[in-house]
Amino acid sequence: MSVTDELELASPSALVNKVTVAIRLACLYAGKNVAIENAIKELVPTLDAFLTRRGRAAILGEHGLAYVNGRLIRGKTNAGWLKDWNDLLERYGLGGIFFSGVWSEEHVRGLLDVFVAATAEKGDARAQVLERVGQAVTAPAVIRLFTPEQAAAYVREEEEGHLDTRSLAAFYYARLVALAEASGKAVVTQGNPDLYTRLSQQALLKLLGHIDSRAFEHQLLLLTARRHPEELQAYAVHCANVTVYSLLIGRLLGFNENELLRLGYAALYHDVGRARPGTPDKPNAHVEDGLILCLKGRASGPANRARLIVAREHHIKSDNFMRRHRPPHVLSTIVSLAEAYDLLENGLADQPPLGPRGALAALAAKGRFEQPWLDLLRDALGTYPRGSCVLVPGGGAAVVVDGGA
Repeated sequence: MSVTDELELASPSALVNKVTVAIRLACLYAGKNVAIENAIKELVPTLDAFLTRRGRAAILGEHGLAYVNGRLIRGKTNAGWLKDWNDLLERYGLGGIFFSGVWSEEHVRGLLDVFVAATAEKGDARAQVLERVGQAVTAPAVIRLFTPEQAAAYVREEEEGHLDTRSLAAFYYARLVALAEASGKAVVTQGNPDLYTRLSQQALLKLLGHIDSRAFEHQLLLLTARRHPEELQAYAVHCANVTVYSLLIGRLLGFNENELLRLGYAALYHDVGRARPGTPDKPNAHVEDGLILCLKGRASGPANRARLIVAREHHIKSDNFMRRHRPPHVLSTIVSLAEAYDLLENGLADQPPLGPRGALAALAAKGRFEQPWLDLLRDALGTYPRGSCVLVPGGGAAVVVDGGA
């Protein structure tokens, strides 16, 4: 199965539609029918693909709209599957359904039986569904039913679907900076790099829902031209910038959502060793400090393994630090390139900023990165990165000041 097929299979609208169809058919035919079995067989791989990529599926309805994991799913109000989903919720007095864990066909049948029983009996349908669902759906599948009040509260946590592209990019960029800064403070005060890892992964997942829009990418790139006089804030801004560049490069390489999540997470924490208090005794001491912090951390899973690898290897390409016999991991190379570019573009305490064009030229002159990597970075930034001087039709000249072109 191709990445495109996987994305289509795991799309939020497909998931909402197939959950709705399965429940409606089960209630219509009282639980057993060829159409129901077909609906179950279609729902299980869709649900499995979505949970594999996202870890959870909170499917909610409010005011005729549908939300998945807090994000508005686009569709015309009262049209097709969207109307069917909200009609279903209203019928049972629910606000939504939360899926997680691992689901099989038997687990789905158990869930459908709950709705069938509530349909057949008189009384409060919502109370009957809520009472039975815990016994009908067992581990490793996890189910939770939301009341309308709970769904409304969940939806209002995130209303970014109503923001324009510029505001949306600013919102997510500010969140990356805030999480990097908070993580740095946690390292300073508690020696703990894991305090905000869950929030960081959630923020990255939501950002990835928008990063396939070139207009959104342009606005993110515009925000990376930021420096701050305070050391911790400068550290946080640098980590956010490296995360943005890394994700844009990873997307061009065809990374799927899980791979982009690991890349973005590793990029956000790549310099975690710099947050430790004290003046380093030798160059790149932060690499060793970051490695120690990641090894001591209790967070586990693929994203944290990626963080550990990148924390150790992200200076191999730029200055040969901690080089071993094997080449660095591809994630480390991406983060290393993004970091080198950001430091050149925005400058250091003892080095003035070179701007996008100057930074690209300096990277090419140093020869640390092979040409295909530099080409990827140029493609991520746009043919004419912010700061470029270009000739326009009619003989005039212009400076690119907003995003990349």
